[in-house]
Amino acid sequence: MLAEAGRLQLRPRELACTLLVAVVGPDAATVLQLGDGAVAFGDGAEFRVPLWPEPGEYVNVTDFITDDCYADVARFARVDGGMSEVAVLTAGLQRVALDFTARRPHTPFFGPLFRQLRDDPD
Repeated sequence: MLAEAGRLQLRPRELACTLLVAVVGPDAATVLQLGDGAVAFGDGAEFRVPLWPEPGEYVNVTDFITDDCYADVARFARVDGGMSEVAVLTAGLQRVALDFTARRPHTPFFGPLFRQLRDDPD
């Protein structure tokens, strides 16, 4: 990132971004999260979000890969068990896709989304 900022003659902060990674296998997954957004898993009936978006001091304030402390604030989680569905969503969708009061995925969002993907032959 620093090399690219130098090549573009930009300050590294101008390339700021969050990072969500999901490495999914047949029986488990590992999630890395830096900043907001979320990774959600489903099995056809239940949905889970292993790492909840961290609230910042202000709305739309989060951690970025270009921050000096990125390694200290990156979070990891392992998810065991079968899963047939995975969604990676940005902060722009988290207020629609997540129930912040109950701290769980919003089933009326994920249910139709995954159902459409399962039922679409393409």
